[in-house]
Amino acid sequence: MKAFEIDFVRRPLPQWVGLAFFAASAVAFLLSWNHFTEQREAARSAAAAQRKALEDSLRGPVASADDLKRQELQARERAALAYPWRNVFDALEAAGGSDAKVVSFSHDRQARKSHVVLEGPNFGSIDAALTRMKRASPSNAEWSIESVSHEQSGAASVVRATVVGSW
Repeated sequence: MKAFEIDFVRRPLPQWVGLAFFAASAVAFLLSWNHFTEQREAARSAAAAQRKALEDSLRGPVASADDLKRQELQARERAALAYPWRNVFDALEAAGGSDAKVVSFSHDRQARKSHVVLEGPNFGSIDAALTRMKRASPSNAEWSIESVSHEQSGAASVVRATVVGSW
């Protein structure tokens, strides 16, 4: 028997296979690029919507005229509570004593001035009360005598002084 020898010859691929692969790759690239840009735009719009919702929630509702008046009143009340009333009352408490007494007191918070009327038996007691007021007040407070009157009624004499304090 005779042996067969088979010599296989590889046939070349057709030319259109390379072009088809290149065309399919280009189409796949374009489709994936379009999908990528759509996803990026969707993410941007979602982030913008979330940011807008957050800003709207932080901004709060638009205040009406009544709300503005109420807020202004509350701001004035807070300013009144934050005012250094303790310093004012410490000075008043220091003024009173056995030699002088506080007859009247008024305070203008906006001008930061206090008006005190002191009475005592003599000028020295008024001066001592004023000295005590200055010591009890903070360093930025200035006390001064605005007017002094001396009243004699029988055996008793009364010195009345109007004192002004600036805070």
